[in-house]
Amino acid sequence: MFVASVYRHFKAFHIPYMKLFQKKGYVVYACANSSDQKEKKYLEQQGIVCIDISFERNPLSLKNVKAYKELKKLKENIHFDLIHTHTPVASFLTRKVYANTQDTSVIYTAHGFHFYKGASKLSWLLYFNLEKIAMKWTDHIITINKEDFANAKLLGYTDEQISYVHGVGVDSSYNRLNLTQRNSLKKELSIDENEIVVSYVAELNKNKNQMFLLQNWGEIKKAIPNAKLLFIGTGNSTDLYMNYVKKRGLQGIVFTGYRQDVMDILQITDIITLLSVREGLGKCLLEGMVVKLPCIVTDSRGPRDLVQDNFNGYIIQNNDQDDLVEKFIKLLKDESLREEMGNKSYELVQSYFLENVINEYDNIYGKYL
Repeated sequence: MFVASVYRHFKAFHIPYMKLFQKKGYVVYACANSSDQKEKKYLEQQGIVCIDISFERNPLSLKNVKAYKELKKLKENIHFDLIHTHTPVASFLTRKVYANTQDTSVIYTAHGFHFYKGASKLSWLLYFNLEKIAMKWTDHIITINKEDFANAKLLGYTDEQISYVHGVGVDSSYNRLNLTQRNSLKKELSIDENEIVVSYVAELNKNKNQMFLLQNWGEIKKAIPNAKLLFIGTGNSTDLYMNYVKKRGLQGIVFTGYRQDVMDILQITDIITLLSVREGLGKCLLEGMVVKLPCIVTDSRGPRDLVQDNFNGYIIQNNDQDDLVEKFIKLLKDESLREEMGNKSYELVQSYFLENVINEYDNIYGKYL
Protein backbone atom coordinates (compact mmCIF):
# COMPACT_ATOMS: atom_id res chain seq x y z
CA MET A 1 0.00 0.00 0.00
CA PHE A 2 1.18 3.50 -0.92
CA VAL A 3 -0.18 6.34 1.22
CA ALA A 4 -0.16 10.11 0.61
CA SER A 5 -2.43 13.07 1.21
CA VAL A 6 -3.52 13.31 -2.47
CA TYR A 7 -3.59 10.95 -5.47
CA ARG A 8 -1.67 13.38 -7.69
CA HIS A 9 1.38 12.74 -5.52
CA PHE A 10 1.41 9.12 -6.74
CA LYS A 11 0.90 10.04 -10.37
CA ALA A 12 3.68 12.61 -10.26
CA PHE A 13 6.30 10.53 -8.46
CA HIS A 14 5.50 6.90 -7.72
CA ILE A 15 4.03 5.10 -10.75
CA PRO A 16 7.36 3.37 -11.61
CA TYR A 17 7.60 1.96 -8.08
CA MET A 18 4.01 0.77 -8.10
CA LYS A 19 4.69 -1.00 -11.39
CA LEU A 20 7.80 -2.55 -9.83
CA PHE A 21 5.61 -4.32 -7.29
CA GLN A 22 3.06 -5.32 -9.93
CA LYS A 23 5.83 -6.98 -11.96
CA LYS A 24 6.76 -8.97 -8.86
CA GLY A 25 3.17 -10.22 -8.55
CA TYR A 26 1.93 -7.95 -5.76
CA VAL A 27 -1.47 -6.27 -5.63
CA VAL A 28 -0.82 -2.54 -5.18
CA TYR A 29 -3.14 -0.20 -3.25
CA ALA A 30 -3.11 3.61 -3.09
CA CYS A 31 -4.74 5.55 -0.26
CA ALA A 32 -5.34 9.30 -0.44
CA ASN A 33 -7.89 12.08 -0.11
CA SER A 34 -10.76 11.82 -2.60
CA SER A 35 -10.19 15.30 -4.09
CA ASP A 36 -8.11 14.16 -7.10
CA GLN A 37 -10.64 12.06 -9.00
CA LYS A 38 -8.86 12.48 -12.35
CA GLU A 39 -5.58 11.17 -10.93
CA LYS A 40 -7.44 8.43 -9.06
CA LYS A 41 -9.01 7.22 -12.31
CA TYR A 42 -5.58 7.20 -13.96
CA LEU A 43 -4.17 5.02 -11.16
CA GLU A 44 -7.08 2.62 -11.44
CA GLN A 45 -6.41 2.31 -15.17
CA GLN A 46 -2.90 1.13 -14.21
CA GLY A 47 -4.43 -1.69 -12.16
CA ILE A 48 -3.91 0.03 -8.80
CA VAL A 49 -6.66 -0.35 -6.17
CA CYS A 50 -7.56 3.10 -4.81
CA ILE A 51 -9.11 3.70 -1.39
CA ASP A 52 -10.24 7.17 -0.32
CA ILE A 53 -9.06 8.29 3.12
CA SER A 54 -10.09 11.70 4.50
CA PHE A 55 -6.55 13.07 4.97
CA GLU A 56 -6.05 16.81 5.44
CA ARG A 57 -2.61 18.43 5.13
CA ASN A 58 -3.23 20.61 8.18
CA PRO A 59 -2.19 18.49 11.18
CA LEU A 60 -4.72 20.33 13.37
CA SER A 61 -7.73 19.58 11.13
CA LEU A 62 -10.45 17.55 12.86
CA LYS A 63 -11.02 15.70 9.58
CA ASN A 64 -7.88 13.74 10.33
CA VAL A 65 -9.77 12.06 13.19
CA LYS A 66 -12.06 10.63 10.52
CA ALA A 67 -9.03 9.60 8.45
CA TYR A 68 -7.60 7.79 11.47
CA LYS A 69 -10.82 5.83 11.94
CA GLU A 70 -10.93 4.96 8.22
CA LEU A 71 -7.38 3.62 8.40
CA LYS A 72 -8.24 1.48 11.42
CA LYS A 73 -11.20 -0.01 9.55
CA LEU A 74 -8.97 -0.67 6.53
CA LYS A 75 -6.47 -2.45 8.76
CA GLU A 76 -9.22 -4.75 10.03
CA ASN A 77 -10.26 -5.75 6.49
CA ILE A 78 -7.00 -6.02 4.49
CA HIS A 79 -3.53 -7.26 5.41
CA PHE A 80 -0.59 -5.47 3.75
CA ASP A 81 2.90 -6.97 3.52
CA LEU A 82 4.45 -3.51 3.15
CA ILE A 83 3.25 0.06 3.50
CA HIS A 84 5.14 2.97 1.95
CA THR A 85 3.95 6.33 3.27
CA HIS A 86 4.48 9.84 1.89
CA THR A 87 3.54 13.38 3.02
CA PRO A 88 3.74 14.29 6.74
CA VAL A 89 0.20 14.09 8.13
CA ALA A 90 -0.94 11.06 6.14
CA SER A 91 2.29 9.30 7.11
CA PHE A 92 1.92 10.13 10.80
CA LEU A 93 -1.64 8.76 10.95
CA THR A 94 -0.77 5.63 8.98
CA ARG A 95 2.26 4.84 11.09
CA LYS A 96 0.20 5.31 14.26
CA VAL A 97 -2.51 2.89 13.05
CA TYR A 98 0.00 0.26 11.90
CA ALA A 99 2.40 0.59 14.83
CA ASN A 100 3.90 -2.79 15.72
CA THR A 101 1.61 -4.65 13.32
CA GLN A 102 2.80 -8.21 12.85
CA ASP A 103 4.03 -9.10 9.34
CA THR A 104 3.57 -5.53 8.05
CA SER A 105 6.62 -3.34 7.43
CA VAL A 106 6.24 0.44 7.26
CA ILE A 107 8.59 2.61 5.19
CA TYR A 108 8.35 6.40 5.20
CA THR A 109 9.84 8.75 2.62
CA ALA A 110 10.55 12.28 3.85
CA HIS A 111 10.16 14.42 0.74
CA GLY A 112 11.36 17.38 2.78
CA PHE A 113 10.94 17.63 6.54
CA HIS A 114 8.93 20.70 7.60
CA PHE A 115 11.71 21.40 10.09
CA TYR A 116 14.89 22.52 8.34
CA LYS A 117 17.65 25.09 8.49
CA GLY A 118 15.89 28.46 8.52
CA ALA A 119 12.43 27.12 9.44
CA SER A 120 10.40 28.82 12.18
CA LYS A 121 10.60 27.72 15.81
CA LEU A 122 6.94 26.67 15.53
CA SER A 123 7.73 24.32 12.63
CA TRP A 124 10.54 22.75 14.61
CA LEU A 125 8.37 22.46 17.71
CA LEU A 126 5.42 20.89 15.89
CA TYR A 127 6.87 18.79 13.09
CA PHE A 128 10.10 17.69 14.76
CA ASN A 129 8.20 16.35 17.74
CA LEU A 130 5.56 14.65 15.56
CA GLU A 131 8.34 12.91 13.63
CA LYS A 132 10.11 12.04 16.88
CA ILE A 133 6.94 10.28 18.09
CA ALA A 134 6.36 8.54 14.74
CA MET A 135 9.93 7.24 14.62
CA LYS A 136 8.90 4.48 17.04
CA TRP A 137 6.36 3.23 14.49
CA THR A 138 8.66 3.36 11.45
CA ASP A 139 10.72 0.41 10.23
CA HIS A 140 12.70 2.44 7.71
CA ILE A 141 12.98 6.07 6.63
CA ILE A 142 14.08 7.23 3.17
CA THR A 143 15.56 10.70 2.72
CA ILE A 144 16.20 12.43 -0.60
CA ASN A 145 18.60 15.20 0.44
CA LYS A 146 21.61 15.48 2.70
CA GLU A 147 20.07 17.83 5.26
CA ASP A 148 17.11 15.52 5.86
CA PHE A 149 19.46 12.56 6.18
CA ALA A 150 21.28 14.37 8.99
CA ASN A 151 17.99 15.39 10.63
CA ALA A 152 16.74 11.79 10.51
CA LYS A 153 19.76 10.85 12.61
CA LEU A 154 18.92 13.74 14.93
CA LEU A 155 15.47 12.19 15.38
CA GLY A 156 17.13 9.01 16.61
CA TYR A 157 17.00 6.64 13.64
CA THR A 158 19.90 4.18 13.49
CA ASP A 159 22.15 3.85 10.43
CA GLU A 160 20.33 0.64 9.48
CA GLN A 161 16.96 2.43 9.54
CA ILE A 162 17.93 5.33 7.24
CA SER A 163 18.57 5.40 3.50
CA TYR A 164 19.60 8.29 1.30
CA VAL A 165 18.32 7.85 -2.26
CA HIS A 166 18.55 10.07 -5.31
CA GLY A 167 15.02 11.48 -5.21
CA VAL A 168 12.26 9.66 -7.07
CA GLY A 169 14.24 9.40 -10.28
CA VAL A 170 14.04 11.29 -13.55
CA ASP A 171 13.33 9.74 -16.94
CA SER A 172 16.24 10.29 -19.30
CA SER A 173 14.42 8.86 -22.33
CA TYR A 174 12.20 11.82 -23.20
CA ASN A 175 10.99 12.45 -26.76
CA ARG A 176 13.26 14.87 -28.58
CA LEU A 177 11.44 17.61 -30.47
CA ASN A 178 12.33 18.30 -34.08
CA LEU A 179 12.67 21.85 -35.40
CA THR A 180 9.08 22.03 -36.61
CA GLN A 181 7.75 20.88 -33.23
CA ARG A 182 9.95 23.35 -31.39
CA ASN A 183 8.78 26.25 -33.54
CA SER A 184 5.15 25.21 -33.13
CA LEU A 185 5.48 25.11 -29.34
CA LYS A 186 7.21 28.50 -29.30
CA LYS A 187 4.38 29.97 -31.34
CA GLU A 188 1.79 28.50 -28.96
CA LEU A 189 3.57 30.06 -25.97
CA SER A 190 4.15 33.43 -27.70
CA ILE A 191 7.93 33.03 -27.76
CA ASP A 192 9.77 34.90 -30.51
CA GLU A 193 12.71 33.24 -32.23
CA ASN A 194 15.28 35.60 -30.69
CA GLU A 195 13.97 35.41 -27.12
CA ILE A 196 15.94 33.74 -24.30
CA VAL A 197 13.60 31.62 -22.21
CA VAL A 198 13.62 31.17 -18.42
CA SER A 199 11.27 28.45 -17.14
CA TYR A 200 9.96 28.25 -13.59
CA VAL A 201 8.15 24.92 -13.11
CA ALA A 202 6.34 24.82 -9.77
CA GLU A 203 3.02 25.19 -8.03
CA LEU A 204 2.25 28.90 -7.78
CA ASN A 205 2.36 29.54 -4.04
CA LYS A 206 4.20 31.42 -1.32
CA ASN A 207 6.69 28.65 -0.59
CA LYS A 208 7.75 28.25 -4.24
CA ASN A 209 8.58 31.96 -4.02
CA GLN A 210 7.83 33.12 -7.58
CA MET A 211 7.33 36.62 -6.15
CA PHE A 212 11.09 36.87 -5.52
CA LEU A 213 11.68 36.75 -9.27
CA LEU A 214 8.65 38.88 -10.17
CA GLN A 215 9.87 41.69 -7.92
CA ASN A 216 13.14 41.79 -9.86
CA TRP A 217 12.00 40.88 -13.36
CA GLY A 218 11.62 44.51 -14.45
CA GLU A 219 15.32 45.19 -13.84
CA ILE A 220 16.35 41.94 -15.53
CA LYS A 221 14.14 42.68 -18.52
CA LYS A 222 15.55 46.19 -18.77
CA ALA A 223 19.08 44.79 -19.11
CA ILE A 224 18.03 41.86 -21.36
CA PRO A 225 15.06 43.04 -23.46
CA ASN A 226 14.70 39.68 -25.23
CA ALA A 227 14.33 37.70 -21.96
CA LYS A 228 11.14 35.64 -21.61
CA LEU A 229 9.80 34.13 -18.37
CA LEU A 230 7.46 31.13 -18.27
CA PHE A 231 5.59 30.24 -15.09
CA ILE A 232 4.53 26.62 -15.58
CA GLY A 233 1.92 25.43 -13.10
CA THR A 234 -1.10 26.53 -11.10
CA GLY A 235 -1.71 27.23 -7.43
CA ASN A 236 -3.39 29.40 -4.84
CA SER A 237 -1.19 32.41 -5.70
CA THR A 238 -2.03 32.43 -9.43
CA ASP A 239 -4.37 35.44 -9.26
CA LEU A 240 -1.99 37.31 -6.94
CA TYR A 241 0.92 36.90 -9.35
CA MET A 242 -1.07 37.69 -12.48
CA ASN A 243 -2.46 40.86 -10.90
CA TYR A 244 1.04 41.84 -9.78
CA VAL A 245 2.30 41.53 -13.36
CA LYS A 246 -0.63 43.50 -14.74
CA LYS A 247 -0.48 46.35 -12.19
CA ARG A 248 3.24 46.86 -12.70
CA GLY A 249 3.16 46.45 -16.45
CA LEU A 250 5.79 43.71 -16.43
CA GLN A 251 6.64 42.44 -19.90
CA GLY A 252 7.82 39.11 -21.27
CA ILE A 253 5.96 36.89 -18.79
CA VAL A 254 3.71 33.96 -19.72
CA PHE A 255 1.55 31.98 -17.28
CA THR A 256 1.14 28.64 -19.03
CA GLY A 257 -1.14 27.04 -16.44
CA TYR A 258 -0.95 23.32 -15.80
CA ARG A 259 0.95 21.50 -18.57
CA GLN A 260 1.53 17.84 -19.28
CA ASP A 261 4.32 18.61 -21.77
CA VAL A 262 6.89 20.05 -19.36
CA MET A 263 9.77 18.09 -20.94
CA ASP A 264 8.82 19.57 -24.32
CA ILE A 265 8.78 23.11 -22.91
CA LEU A 266 12.17 22.57 -21.28
CA GLN A 267 13.59 21.76 -24.72
CA ILE A 268 12.81 25.33 -25.84
CA THR A 269 14.13 26.74 -22.54
CA ASP A 270 17.55 28.30 -21.92
CA ILE A 271 17.61 28.54 -18.10
CA ILE A 272 15.61 26.73 -15.41
CA THR A 273 15.03 28.35 -12.04
CA LEU A 274 13.54 27.32 -8.69
CA LEU A 275 13.65 29.83 -5.84
CA SER A 276 11.75 27.92 -3.14
CA VAL A 277 11.94 28.79 0.54
CA ARG A 278 11.56 25.08 1.39
CA GLU A 279 12.19 22.22 -1.03
CA GLY A 280 12.64 18.46 -0.76
CA LEU A 281 14.78 18.08 -3.87
CA GLY A 282 13.16 19.64 -6.93
CA LYS A 283 12.17 17.21 -9.68
CA CYS A 284 11.75 20.09 -12.13
CA LEU A 285 15.46 20.85 -11.71
CA LEU A 286 16.31 17.23 -12.50
CA GLU A 287 14.20 17.42 -15.65
CA GLY A 288 15.95 20.63 -16.65
CA MET A 289 19.35 19.08 -16.04
CA VAL A 290 18.42 16.11 -18.24
CA VAL A 291 17.92 18.50 -21.17
CA LYS A 292 21.21 20.24 -20.30
CA LEU A 293 19.97 23.47 -18.74
CA PRO A 294 21.88 25.71 -16.34
CA CYS A 295 20.07 26.33 -13.04
CA ILE A 296 19.49 29.35 -10.82
CA VAL A 297 18.22 28.37 -7.37
CA THR A 298 17.97 29.62 -3.83
CA ASP A 299 20.19 28.18 -1.12
CA SER A 300 17.51 25.77 0.06
CA ARG A 301 17.71 22.14 1.05
CA GLY A 302 17.49 19.90 -2.01
CA PRO A 303 18.39 22.39 -4.76
CA ARG A 304 21.81 22.89 -3.19
CA ASP A 305 22.32 19.11 -3.54
CA LEU A 306 21.73 19.43 -7.30
CA VAL A 307 23.40 22.73 -8.13
CA GLN A 308 27.05 23.51 -7.61
CA ASP A 309 27.55 27.26 -7.54
CA ASN A 310 29.46 28.55 -10.58
CA PHE A 311 29.58 25.00 -12.00
CA ASN A 312 26.16 24.09 -13.40
CA GLY A 313 24.42 27.26 -12.30
CA TYR A 314 24.14 29.72 -9.43
CA ILE A 315 22.93 29.49 -5.84
CA ILE A 316 21.31 32.69 -4.54
CA GLN A 317 20.68 33.57 -0.92
CA ASN A 318 16.96 34.00 -0.39
CA ASN A 319 15.94 37.68 -0.72
CA ASP A 320 19.37 38.76 -2.02
CA GLN A 321 17.84 40.76 -4.85
CA ASP A 322 21.11 42.24 -6.13
CA ASP A 323 22.70 38.81 -6.50
CA LEU A 324 19.57 37.42 -8.17
CA VAL A 325 19.53 40.19 -10.78
CA GLU A 326 23.28 39.98 -11.36
CA LYS A 327 23.29 36.20 -11.91
CA PHE A 328 20.27 36.20 -14.21
CA ILE A 329 21.72 38.98 -16.33
CA LYS A 330 25.12 37.26 -16.49
CA LEU A 331 23.64 33.95 -17.64
CA LEU A 332 21.11 35.51 -20.04
CA LYS A 333 23.88 37.51 -21.71
CA ASP A 334 26.29 34.61 -22.27
CA GLU A 335 25.16 31.78 -24.57
CA SER A 336 28.46 29.90 -24.30
CA LEU A 337 28.28 30.00 -20.49
CA ARG A 338 24.73 28.62 -20.62
CA GLU A 339 25.91 25.78 -22.85
CA GLU A 340 28.91 25.01 -20.63
CA MET A 341 26.85 24.97 -17.43
CA GLY A 342 24.10 22.95 -19.13
CA ASN A 343 26.56 20.23 -20.08
CA LYS A 344 27.76 20.11 -16.47
CA SER A 345 24.14 19.77 -15.31
CA TYR A 346 23.84 16.66 -17.44
CA GLU A 347 27.01 15.24 -15.88
CA LEU A 348 25.63 15.75 -12.37
CA VAL A 349 22.12 14.38 -13.03
CA GLN A 350 23.05 10.89 -14.18
CA SER A 351 22.98 9.30 -10.73
CA TYR A 352 19.36 10.50 -10.52
CA PHE A 353 18.27 8.62 -13.64
CA LEU A 354 15.15 6.56 -12.99
CA GLU A 355 16.76 3.20 -13.73
CA ASN A 356 19.39 3.86 -11.04
CA VAL A 357 16.92 5.10 -8.42
CA ILE A 358 14.53 2.18 -8.95
CA ASN A 359 17.41 -0.14 -8.02
CA GLU A 360 18.01 1.88 -4.85
CA TYR A 361 14.35 1.50 -3.83
CA ASP A 362 14.23 -2.15 -4.84
CA ASN A 363 17.15 -2.91 -2.53
CA ILE A 364 15.34 -1.22 0.37
CA TYR A 365 12.03 -2.96 -0.34
CA GLY A 366 13.84 -6.30 -0.53
CA LYS A 367 14.96 -5.99 3.08
CA TYR A 368 11.35 -5.90 4.27
CA LEU A 369 9.65 -8.44 1.97
